[in-house]
Amino acid sequence: MNIFAQSSFTIKPSFFYTKGNYSNSDHSNSFAGYLSGTWNNVDHVILAFDDLTISGNGWDYSQNNYVAGIIYNIGSYYLKLNYLKIIGNYSEGTSTFNYTDNSNVANLDVVKGNYPFYYGLGYSYCNQSGIPNINSHQANLRFEYIPHYKVLIGLMGAATITSDKRKLFALAGKINYQPFYDLLLKTNFMFGERALFMDPDLLIIFNQTLSQNLLLGIQLEYAFSRNAKLVGSFQHTEFESYQINYLIGGLKLNFDL
Repeated sequence: MNIFAQSSFTIKPSFFYTKGNYSNSDHSNSFAGYLSGTWNNVDHVILAFDDLTISGNGWDYSQNNYVAGIIYNIGSYYLKLNYLKIIGNYSEGTSTFNYTDNSNVANLDVVKGNYPFYYGLGYSYCNQSGIPNINSHQANLRFEYIPHYKVLIGLMGAATITSDKRKLFALAGKINYQPFYDLLLKTNFMFGERALFMDPDLLIIFNQTLSQNLLLGIQLEYAFSRNAKLVGSFQHTEFESYQINYLIGGLKLNFDL
């Protein structure tokens, strides 16, 4: 059977710039691009690339992230399979010390439900080679409720076990509200503890080895045309020994074929 027969196709490129300011005076810059292909408004194939640079007092760290993912609908089930490859390079300007780290992340999520309730479970494995060498197992449970076509409420609990003997649990939530046709407001939070966390929806990983304790975020999306949206976002996150404030700007496009 040809799954593409009698299908509608949409190409969705998007581009983001993120600036991070750390409480310890470090700073980061990230340029990311995503390309997704959608058929029947349900099934997706996603490719992404992120070029990240972090600079501190006398040192620099550059990181390239490569992402591939698929979302496939089977009846009332949604299967999400993602793979991330991370290559990082650390160097110091005042010495010859440097190292390279190499990480691989695999994620599988299964979501089931019918409007307005959706629930699911997922698993992620992260293997990071560098300083330090560490791996993690992450399991998550999710629940989403759409009480009105303009509102989405979601909760996700994540349990993580790391190879350095940490057992962590965190609860995350989100509320999306669309007051007007061309405006979407998103808020999200996380509290608890998590490390090497893979977000199966945003396809990003917080690959800092320290435990993350808090995240608060707000995002606005404005559709200035039928095929384009501007995105502006702010995130505050806290780790064991420092905090980061992120400012994010982006452009989302979509083209029907």
